Amino acid sequence: MTCDILVPIKEPRLGKSRLASVLEPGARTRLVLSMLDKVLTALQSARGVGEVRVIGGGREVERIAADWGASWVHELGDSLNSTLSRALKGQKRPVGIVLGDLPLLRSDEIEPVLRLLTEGKCDSIIAPDSWGTGTNAVFATAPRTLQPSFGPGSLLRYRQVLASRGQRVCQWRSRGLSVDVDTPTDLARACHFLRASPRLEETGERRFS
Repeated sequence: MTCDILVPIKEPRLGKSRLASVLEPGARTRLVLSMLDKVLTALQSARGVGEVRVIGGGREVERIAADWGASWVHELGDSLNSTLSRALKGQKRPVGIVLGDLPLLRSDEIEPVLRLLTEGKCDSIIAPDSWGTGTNAVFATAPRTLQPSFGPGSLLRYRQVLASRGQRVCQWRSRGLSVDVDTPTDLARACHFLRASPRLEETGERRFS
């Protein structure tokens, strides 16, 4: 089974405003672009990934997407979720949404998720953030069941909506899919892991329904 991936991203110069106390604007822009590059590296190296589409971010992001063989489309709505809802229209193949600010993501964290879908063990898989309440990625064999719901408390919303649509929902935890960067604390945690270069934490699924 081949799974297409959507990667939404805000225009780099406007992103990560909560890091303003520790990074000047140029450094925040470079961080956004570096994390996107890391995500695309992992996705394009992972077996089972089909088309990768980067959504939003402007011309500099378009150039990075092209460098990795990904397609690019401009932002399609006035919010992250409305943009993703429009991007999913007409999607036929299994699809995943992976946020673009995951600096530790590796291809061997994506491949086990896609295997679970291929083997029919789950219909949908949610990857929570490190706090266990938000969502950094979501995958579904049936795109019509996905209702983009990113934001505070999104993990519970995804579980409820997908289950209500008859999906067998699993949760997948791994370091690369959980560590995002929005705050100075997040940045410090990511830098710690990057300096230590530890082995990937054990990953696993948990069935919700």
